[in-house]
Amino acid sequence: MLEKSAKILNLVQAIAAALLVYAYFSGTHPGWLPFLVIFLALSVLGSAVLNLVFLRKKGPDIRGRFQGGYLDLRAFRIEATTNSPRWVNLPRGCSVKLHAELVNRNAVGGIFYPEKTSLQVRVGGERFQGNCERIIPGQQAIYEGRTESLNDLFDVLHPNNALQQGVQWNGYLGFFVDNFNRALLHDRTALKAKVKIRIHDTFGRIHTIKSNNVRLAIEEVCLPSEFAA
Repeated sequence: MLEKSAKILNLVQAIAAALLVYAYFSGTHPGWLPFLVIFLALSVLGSAVLNLVFLRKKGPDIRGRFQGGYLDLRAFRIEATTNSPRWVNLPRGCSVKLHAELVNRNAVGGIFYPEKTSLQVRVGGERFQGNCERIIPGQQAIYEGRTESLNDLFDVLHPNNALQQGVQWNGYLGFFVDNFNRALLHDRTALKAKVKIRIHDTFGRIHTIKSNNVRLAIEEVCLPSEFAA
């Protein structure tokens, strides 16, 4: 519907422009000429607005929620010298992993930039920012008395496998929160937080996902060998 309306406006603009050119080269100045100029300007503006709305509708539209997550004072990272993953105790801040359930509501498939994904988390009256940190395979966590693998949300998508309309997109998003107030963890096993992430796609759109009262379990992420121990 939006595309059809934009095409009609483009046709009207072409007719109005042709009449304006004819009046200019014929040397005539009919009384309707000022109205034609105003109409042409309004139609150009209307067409631009419709095209902008159509383009916004054309890209993927990601909606969803967060089911919960984990907060840790250490991170599982690849050591530069040995190229092998190991636990690193963070000197400041914390690591946050959020389980997301997302879906694309538009017909256009989506490809995204993981490194541009950002996090905002609120605990009480304090607000903190986080940068995306990919989740290295092999990590597990305790959830409601059972263990679960922490699969990175972006691992299932690549340029030949865009997120299509109606397909559920489940997995974890990892972040490093540099300015986190660790005093909030005192004598707690979990936090309730308001979280918001911003995901960038290749169409230049930003998708904002928000949830309130997300439970973040503290220090529950381990490796399978640590569970066995």
